[in-house]
Amino acid sequence: MSPQARPNMNAEPRSAVSQGAEGRAIWVRRVTVEQLGGEGVATSCHELGLNLILPQVPWLSGPTRNRRYWDACMRPMTRKASDLGLEVHPWIFFLDSGSIDDDESLMQVHEDGNLDARLGCPASPEVVTRNLEKETEILDEFEVQGLSLEDCFVYHTWKVETEVCFCSYCKQNAPVDIVERKSWLRRQLSNMLGEVRRVAKRANPKIAISAAARSPYEGHSLVMSADWKEWCRLGYLEFLAPMIYTKDAGNFEGRVKEAVAIGHECSTPVYTGIGAHWDTAFTTPAELVSQIGLARKLGSDGIVFFHLGGMSEEQRQLTKRAFETRAGPVYRGT
Repeated sequence: MSPQARPNMNAEPRSAVSQGAEGRAIWVRRVTVEQLGGEGVATSCHELGLNLILPQVPWLSGPTRNRRYWDACMRPMTRKASDLGLEVHPWIFFLDSGSIDDDESLMQVHEDGNLDARLGCPASPEVVTRNLEKETEILDEFEVQGLSLEDCFVYHTWKVETEVCFCSYCKQNAPVDIVERKSWLRRQLSNMLGEVRRVAKRANPKIAISAAARSPYEGHSLVMSADWKEWCRLGYLEFLAPMIYTKDAGNFEGRVKEAVAIGHECSTPVYTGIGAHWDTAFTTPAELVSQIGLARKLGSDGIVFFHLGGMSEEQRQLTKRAFETRAGPVYRGT
């Protein structure tokens, strides 16, 4: 980075949280957890001034199970995080193929028979049952403070005109009318989220549920039947994490405004998702500083970064400076 392009240190967004409350979270990929170890991840997040760790986790049973990861990485992480005053919210891939034991009869099906993303259909009672059983296994054995839903909690289609799902259950139960069908699909996801929340709260009444939300709301999330405005309205989320990964300042501002307006209308805190590094793109240190400051200015209740392993050393240093005053997370109802 050239000296001319280096961000103005005097302009960096220091924490201005008067009540000591601001969500500061980060998603952590499995490869990073395995490289740093559970204690290493917790220590690194504490050094950055964060208060929530969202580590990617496998299931404890089924074809993608990995108990070694939970015992060798997650147990030490939860212990170390507790010592440092951080919370651990496992980043869980509800509806992925592992959640349904790779059973193709339970997967979402496009009209042409394509299984596409190999995701379970949330309309199917059997899909919901298997996901809740796997959720229960984790919550019965591990002490965590929250659950972070991956953005695969959708009906997987990128096009408005593409219809899903044509699995055997939906063929028998979904409305034929296109408008009614779309509304019905959204209800299936919302209903399943309600069940995920019910099971989590039964295990720990104080547990916090959050979701990585696709943005913008109508142009992206609703296309995939993930009605996070309804999730907020129903009180299913302790906070919303819209993934606003972009280098375009105007695009970033517009999407943050939309998410904050919807979340606050429904009394749900919004943690703006900032992409330190995603796919083949990344924010420069100057862009990262600007986005943290703008998210705060626009009323965001917190920041959630993607992802720990993708952060450069300069991004880390600037994050430490932005979060140099410690703060606690913000949840719905607090």
